[in-house]
Amino acid sequence: MLCCYAIASAEIMWVSTIHVLCATMHYLLTQTIEGEHEMAEKQRDIDIICGGHAAVDIIPRFSADCSASAEEMFKPGRLINVDEADVVTGGSAPNTGIALRKLGMKVALLIRVGDDHFGRIARDIIGKAGIKEAIRVVSGEGTSYTLVISPPGFDRMFFHSPGSNNNFSSEDVDQTLLERARLFHLGYPPLMRNLYADGGKELAKVFQMAKEAGAITSLDLALPDPNSPAGKVDWGEVLGRTLPFADIFIPSVEEAMFCTQRGKCEAIRKTLGNRDFVDAVDGSDCAEIADICMQWGAQIVVLKCGHKGYYIRTVHACRLNQMKPALVGKMADWAGREIWVPPYKAERVASATGSGDCSIAGFLAAYLKGESPERAALFANAVGCQNLAAMDAVSGVRGWQETVEMVNDTAAPRLDFQVSSPGWRPGSDKHSWVGPKDTV
Repeated sequence: MLCCYAIASAEIMWVSTIHVLCATMHYLLTQTIEGEHEMAEKQRDIDIICGGHAAVDIIPRFSADCSASAEEMFKPGRLINVDEADVVTGGSAPNTGIALRKLGMKVALLIRVGDDHFGRIARDIIGKAGIKEAIRVVSGEGTSYTLVISPPGFDRMFFHSPGSNNNFSSEDVDQTLLERARLFHLGYPPLMRNLYADGGKELAKVFQMAKEAGAITSLDLALPDPNSPAGKVDWGEVLGRTLPFADIFIPSVEEAMFCTQRGKCEAIRKTLGNRDFVDAVDGSDCAEIADICMQWGAQIVVLKCGHKGYYIRTVHACRLNQMKPALVGKMADWAGREIWVPPYKAERVASATGSGDCSIAGFLAAYLKGESPERAALFANAVGCQNLAAMDAVSGVRGWQETVEMVNDTAAPRLDFQVSSPGWRPGSDKHSWVGPKDTV
């Protein structure tokens, strides 16, 4: 009996020793991995790479007393006097990238321009903004440009040439640059033929490259012309292939619905009359879009809703945990969220050109600084509001500290609205709303 007890005690000690050894090895391995990750993060000297669509915008200024009707404005042979034109960079990558640079972030671009006059203008403007890296100049291709026609009393019109953007592909992506970046953001793939062709294989490849390089990934869209080649693409297939590699999906609500529920989107458009698309969208509509996008792989779904602000939905903790190191903020703040934060009230509106791109800059900068979803939405709305003060896409954007002061000012005027969908309730302040799928 004593012998059996001794053997059993020895076995217990042996098992305990093994457990201690395994725990020690696991701790050392974890510390090694975390140490390697920390070292790798220290080597990431670029906060954000903005890739994708780039153009030069030509924006004629109309005098305030211009009173021509739409029929008169575009009557063949009619001469309309205008003031000087703003010639600036446009497109997702320069707009968001320069706005981020003004917010104090370290930025690089992954864009493709031609060796023509517009290409030289784009490189000069981007260089003066303090962004020096990863602008690919391609001989024999024309740089994308857009004529932005925005007379007083009319919605904007765009005459756009995609130029060299159509040939952007994974071959334009510098893998070593990706490995230096904390976050990779790409915008406007519906305006870039190579990225949406063949079911979006190139778009998915670009995002897979960014994920393999250890970067957080973020994707924005543009609204395709339904009659264009991009408008005939199965965007469900494209996003289904890409969103597993996209941590943050941040389109407008109309773009997202067009790509996920095209029939519903077209039905809503028929009922609009003179209303904006977002006026016909409620919390249930946003939740349906978010459900689809999260099923396709997105972790954080952010819908830009124009004068209604930002809708944010995130996956639950068990899935969000897989996003590390992409999850910068606190898990408790970001897991299982559904919120809607209305925008700031602009003192004056010169133009809305680039407002969505600038609001994305505010959101991504706040995200990388570890802010909560509510605060990130406030920063997005703040920078989008700043944009409205200038004719071009980025001149109105202020520095980070001024933006912090704007966000911290609880008395700053806001555009309030009520989310009438079932289950929505007022948030922690008198402006924001919390959805029925929020778990906090």
